[in-house]
Amino acid sequence: MTAFPASLALAATFDEGLAAEYGTAVAEEARDTGANVLLGPAVDIARAPLGGRLPEALGEDPYLTGRLAAAEVRAIQDGHVIAMVKHFVGNNAETGRTGYATSSGRTPAVNTVVSERALQELYYPPFKAVVQRGRAGSVMGSYNRLNGVYACQHSDILRMLKDEWGWEGFVAPDFRHAVRDPVAAANAGLDIPGLAVTEGRTAEDFTTGAIPAERLDEIVRRILFAIFDAGLDEHPVPDAGRRPAAGPCQHARARRPGDPDRHRWDGPAARPRPAAAAGRRAGPLGGGARHRPRRRPVGDGRLPVRAGGSRSSAHAPGRHRRPGRGRGSGCVRPGGRSATPLLRSCRPGCSLRRVGRGRGCWASTGTPRPPTASRP
Repeated sequence: MTAFPASLALAATFDEGLAAEYGTAVAEEARDTGANVLLGPAVDIARAPLGGRLPEALGEDPYLTGRLAAAEVRAIQDGHVIAMVKHFVGNNAETGRTGYATSSGRTPAVNTVVSERALQELYYPPFKAVVQRGRAGSVMGSYNRLNGVYACQHSDILRMLKDEWGWEGFVAPDFRHAVRDPVAAANAGLDIPGLAVTEGRTAEDFTTGAIPAERLDEIVRRILFAIFDAGLDEHPVPDAGRRPAAGPCQHARARRPGDPDRHRWDGPAARPRPAAAAGRRAGPLGGGARHRPRRRPVGDGRLPVRAGGSRSSAHAPGRHRRPGRGRGSGCVRPGGRSATPLLRSCRPGCSLRRVGRGRGCWASTGTPRPPTASRP
């Protein structure tokens, strides 16, 4: 198996094409291990910095997360693997995420209190994108409570996912402890009772009428739809004798999200916004550590002219340069002149580029930094 970079590295590329390659690669390896359901990607929005699952997701921007995750999910589904997008919804904190085991039972999970506006503007859009544009076959419900109700037992959010968004796939819970009342969860819209376990759901729940027969029909229909939509019936998982996908080519593809030259904002997912001016080290969690403009960026995605200076920091698409900090700092000349980066070599024979005086080298060819290069 290939150890792929964290999804945050993929998000920092702003590259939907690379996200699709990522999805193709993980789908191939999933099938080569005999699996046809992939528990991912995660599209949780980064809200609490101590959230333990943040590296698995795509950062804090719901638009970027939705675009990249949709491209990845389409590729996974096209590879005849069901993508189970997670964790729906409000899974952003680590403390008390599943509750705590005590002698008298398990304590309640963390309660994520979110306004309806925040849900509609921040939390829902990535999931809506992956089920509508990405055609995800399944969604995983989260451990947490949302405004006092467990996500896997929350009829309002599950019915919105299925009915309002017109999605035909099935919902499964996260591993143990996501379901506290199996009958309430089934009636709320949870289709699969659990991953590898039934989480307390029994056949008697259906025969006694605790879960209506119409609900059972819906569960079967949604599971079969996901199977047929991903082509699992026509493309069963291969036998154990097939050559595994993991190898040098796969490893090279896995390293691509870590390439510094891919961390830019110039792909189809781009849109005018302040983060677009953050420069080469821009990522979904904001600009780089050295990106400190003297005043807040304006709404057209351009930084203001540096106070006391004559250079603008407006970035040409695909260029990697930092806000103006004096001579040779990589700014773009104003006044309609060509966007020529002011870069120079750090020393004779160095294959890297140096930005400004004493600023260190930035890779321009992908070659590792020489040991004698100036410190960053």
